Amino acid sequence: MECPATKMGYDYKVGRGYLKFKDFKKIIDATPQIKTIEFDNFGELFLNPELITLIKYAYDKNIEVSCSAGVNLNSVKPEVLESLIKYQFKFLNCSIDGATPDTYKIYRVGGNFDTVIKNIEIINQFKKQYKSNFPQLQWQFIVFGHNEHEIPLARKMAHDLNMKFYPKMNWNSNYSPVKNKKFVISETGWSAVTREENEKVTGINYVRPTCLSLWYSPRINWDGRVTGCCWNVWSEFGGNVFTDGYNSCINSEKIEYAKKMLLGLVDPGSDIPCVQCDIFKKIHDTGNFFTRKEIILYLMRQRIFKLVKTAGRYFLS
Repeated sequence: MECPATKMGYDYKVGRGYLKFKDFKKIIDATPQIKTIEFDNFGELFLNPELITLIKYAYDKNIEVSCSAGVNLNSVKPEVLESLIKYQFKFLNCSIDGATPDTYKIYRVGGNFDTVIKNIEIINQFKKQYKSNFPQLQWQFIVFGHNEHEIPLARKMAHDLNMKFYPKMNWNSNYSPVKNKKFVISETGWSAVTREENEKVTGINYVRPTCLSLWYSPRINWDGRVTGCCWNVWSEFGGNVFTDGYNSCINSEKIEYAKKMLLGLVDPGSDIPCVQCDIFKKIHDTGNFFTRKEIILYLMRQRIFKLVKTAGRYFLS
């Protein structure tokens, strides 16, 4: 379909697979400063057959675990859902791009709306059973021309299911473009209805914060290789956290050089994955580089400024 994971034309040189518990345990045991883990990348969280073991171990180590990337909740067993509550999974972003079965299946091809809603209800039942507020649930609704009329219904359903409602702009404005701009702006509070229009209005690329992952949450591939951010599927920064250590890998020369590139302090390096990225190209071409103040403010807003400090020094140094 139109998901950027398959439509951006990138070669998946980093491979496909899932995080194994033995590797997960290795990096956790060797890196005690890790206090928060985000399962965030291309893929579906609930396809990992060892997920329960992973989140239980994180819970036992007092590590907060969440997933903001978006899960489809079509293929997940009740015992896995129960484990989210038992082991205090903090946040789950649910991708539900429609408020009725017929609308939902247009973009989520092969998905079942009723199954998704049933699984959310199961989560809420377990939360009630365990008297827990976690995981906090969010209904992510990508706005298209074919589902814009269901925004009010989706918002109401989200409220009834004790979920936050988050409307999101489509990454490809040519696919099922918004029909009633005035209505969508009124319902979402946006200043524009496409990422291109939003950039013209605000002067900021819609996905610009993706680059900040290098500072606050550098992405690690399922096999231990360092990709840096969730957008990078075409290359790697070198090293493997399972064999070379987490601190060494996320503070590598390439990672440090990439940060300087994003700050506009050095020329683009041909061996840095960012040079192949459309986000960085736009930042470089417009000269709209990140500033240290911008990075620090973003980290503070995310309430994870403490994660900037690792290996006895600050990433910004």
